[in-house]
Amino acid sequence: MQHPVTETPYRRLLRYSQVHWRVGLIALVGIIGLAATDNLLIVTIKYIIDDLMVKRDPTVIVALPFVIVGLFLMRGTFEFIGNYSMTWIARKIVTTLRQQLFQHYLHLPVGFFDQNATGQLVSRLTYVCETVADSVSTAIKDMLLVTFKIIGALAVMIYFSWFLTLFVLVIVPPVMLIIRAISQRFRRLSQRIQAMVGNVSDAAIENLSAIRVIKGADAQVPVAQHFSGFTEGARQLEMKVAATTGTAQIIVPFIASISVGVVLYVAAKGYGPNPLTGGEFAAFI
Repeated sequence: MQHPVTETPYRRLLRYSQVHWRVGLIALVGIIGLAATDNLLIVTIKYIIDDLMVKRDPTVIVALPFVIVGLFLMRGTFEFIGNYSMTWIARKIVTTLRQQLFQHYLHLPVGFFDQNATGQLVSRLTYVCETVADSVSTAIKDMLLVTFKIIGALAVMIYFSWFLTLFVLVIVPPVMLIIRAISQRFRRLSQRIQAMVGNVSDAAIENLSAIRVIKGADAQVPVAQHFSGFTEGARQLEMKVAATTGTAQIIVPFIASISVGVVLYVAAKGYGPNPLTGGEFAAFI
């Protein structure tokens, strides 16, 4: 079956993952359970402050510690289920990709290997496949986990105060736009780093294989300078990744803090149909 050339990497990953849908369902249960227990732990903040610390309710004093211990135990169990299942799927996909790619190499004409550097071909078997594993076990898992956490958090926020939730939702679109722009830049930089790693591997393999020729021509200095150019290019790309990450760590919290500041002011003034207690406000934040 031929697949369109424009098929995105995530669509291809999902196509490979479909074979392991049973394990995928187990992973989904773990991810949903992890998101649910995280939000339930947030809800307990209300009872810790209002009923435990303020009212000193004897029932809550006895029951709440057991509830919290149980929630943490459930959280750890769900996290293990989700991580192990996603890692199992990822390693299966990497194994399949490597086997298919190597078999594809074996059936290619000799001229292909003359036109393509060995380092690039090896990089596809190692670095590229590992990148796919990271995409499956980390990116997709995090995307699902964040999605269900957001759904749960919205439910908790609306439960405590739908009025304050509206103020928080105003800030979501600009934050999402920034995150999308950063993700696109990371994707472009990742592709360039992948190519640069292949160049470094290719240069190292070719030069070390021809070390006798290099020494015979007394060409150590230009060869070293040529190799340094590739390594310096890789360093510059990694620094661009670091700069992008650092910028995101400044801008996103700053915008989010504006929303928190507005919520603090509105809650302190008691605006809205149902003013929050101290515990409810702490859980809401």
